[in-house]
Amino acid sequence: MFSEHFKKAVIDYRYLMNRNYPKKSTIKLVGDKYRLSRQERSILYRGISDSKTALERRSKVVREIVQGPVYIDTYNVMFVMANYILGRSVYLSDDGVLRDAGEMHGRFSNKKILQRIQEILEEFVSGKVGLTFRFILDEPVSNSGRLSAELNAFFRQHRLEAEARTMASPDYFLSQIVKGTVCSGDSVIMDNTGAQIFDLPLYLLTKHFDIQPPVLNELR
Repeated sequence: MFSEHFKKAVIDYRYLMNRNYPKKSTIKLVGDKYRLSRQERSILYRGISDSKTALERRSKVVREIVQGPVYIDTYNVMFVMANYILGRSVYLSDDGVLRDAGEMHGRFSNKKILQRIQEILEEFVSGKVGLTFRFILDEPVSNSGRLSAELNAFFRQHRLEAEARTMASPDYFLSQIVKGTVCSGDSVIMDNTGAQIFDLPLYLLTKHFDIQPPVLNELR
């Protein structure tokens, strides 16, 4: 997936991050030097962390959910999965979680794919008896109310210990969680939550699509 000039850019960018260079100006410096595309710059920005930050985030990541309640950053999870299904670039970041270079920013119109992902999430919750789930949705994103209602209807029908709710600021709410498990690859949430982190997109895409993403941490 990665070109030789991008691999060199990763090495330079990580070197500068480890020496506390400003992130945005470093992206421009390295990106211009290696003539990176917009997508490649996005991967650098979202996928490469300084070694200390990457290690701290990795220390929170677990391979399976053993502690509830489970809080799901719903759109973060759905959009990573949607980008993969659409054939867009996904990769394992330095901090150990799956991210994408799709840059949807809360906009996605392929209802068929979103419906399929919703069904996968519902199936996942149905198979985790004994755990409590909280699906958190961004209120400003269009159709959040509808998706929340549909999820809750499914949970009630199948008598599951789960609920969906919309919030104006899910990132702030999830960042304050201190117990249980948070399913999110958002860097701010990962840095601030005291809970365990579970990479739900990676788990579900591996199970349903046998995904084998490239690993940025191997580029050194």
